[in-house]
Amino acid sequence: MAASVEEIKRFCAVSDAEERLLLSPARPITLLKKRSGIESVISESVAPGQKYLGWMLAYAPLHHLLLARCARPLVMTSCNGSDEPIAYRDEDAVTRLQPVADHFLTHDREIHMRCDDSVARVFQHWQPRHNKSMLLRCSRGYAPQSIKTARRFSRRILACGAELKNTFCLTRENYVFVSHHIGDLENLETLRSFEEGSEHFKRLFYLEPEVVAHDLHPEYLIQQLRSGILITLPQRINHSTGQHGERKSSGYWLLPRVSPLPPWFFPVGQVIQVLILKNPSLQRVLA
Repeated sequence: MAASVEEIKRFCAVSDAEERLLLSPARPITLLKKRSGIESVISESVAPGQKYLGWMLAYAPLHHLLLARCARPLVMTSCNGSDEPIAYRDEDAVTRLQPVADHFLTHDREIHMRCDDSVARVFQHWQPRHNKSMLLRCSRGYAPQSIKTARRFSRRILACGAELKNTFCLTRENYVFVSHHIGDLENLETLRSFEEGSEHFKRLFYLEPEVVAHDLHPEYLIQQLRSGILITLPQRINHSTGQHGERKSSGYWLLPRVSPLPPWFFPVGQVIQVLILKNPSLQRVLA
């Protein structure tokens, strides 16, 4: 984290498009190519073996106070252990991170909801006007922005997302509300983070789902959240583009392709069959 773009330029090359991304209201972490010879200033262990560093500008008053006092860039990391969600309650942070943290800086205002920093990068084109920015992790600053769809949803849906790099989304009428980054749903702590996030979204948008959509894999923790009417996807699916290297990414099949997002934002898949389970009858819908 740095106080200014000029300070970042000492360590990385920054194009006009990347500078605009850094200065945007969302203030995402932006991946920037390292300048040669900075190893003596920034430790290689910050991003071992990488040609890029993730930089962001201060976006909270506390950040500005810290940077002004330190008068140098700061190496920031999230407040969590490996594969765990962010500890955003003081007592939880002290309990979980006492073995690795020497000091804790707390505040008299509680954090309402955990939210990771968003991560983005700019893909350079030989014609600068065609440079494209892409979100690698959609979270703070971008979520929960609504996405307007061309198709109206007849029922309110909670789409639970994938097992890895999870995000969920809620739908209402012509809108999709995509969540912040949750993480890999491989432990109880992250599952609780999912539940907290989905409950927060329901309160935020005054929305109670009528349908829950999730993957059928019996070992996925998301199976623990089944309730009410359930839409499930079969494991065998005609996935024409082959963009998913793992079945764990199948949650993305539930998301519609919408405008104005570019085609590569949503992987393309053809659902063979959707089952709608509704007690006490079973209705089959072909798609």
